[in-house]
Amino acid sequence: MAKVKGLEQYKKILKRKFQDIIYKGLSTKKRIDYWITIGKIKQQKEKYKSLYASYKELKSKAEKDIEIDMGRTFPDLEYFKKGEEGCNQLRCILRVIAHVFPKIGYCQGMNFFTAVVLLILNNEEVTSIVIVGCILDDSAFVKEGYIP
Repeated sequence: MAKVKGLEQYKKILKRKFQDIIYKGLSTKKRIDYWITIGKIKQQKEKYKSLYASYKELKSKAEKDIEIDMGRTFPDLEYFKKGEEGCNQLRCILRVIAHVFPKIGYCQGMNFFTAVVLLILNNEEVTSIVIVGCILDDSAFVKEGYIP
């Protein structure tokens, strides 16, 4: 009987902690940990880490299109203004996407999609791995979403 009472108390504590997370939101650190867990990023990280490092500085065939959209990406947010950290990180991630998926290259709208994930995760490398390794690497998503 004592074990059941302890279990019920533990369930109440967990419920309160879960409610706190729901109401207050996850901290940036916890948010990154959450995405790493649900996005199977640990499995994808080794596969894409070296690709990211090698492609992020290389200009792609889509460079002109990427640059045009950089100024259009949330222009009211300081983080994405020209020369700011978010703008530079977003550019690198979009270059990686264009190199890893040459059939797709860069498509209009990828900048907003990527920028939102970057804002949520607040981590350039993890954002790149989430988008490249977990979303775009899903052939159904790519075929239905981006390849004509």
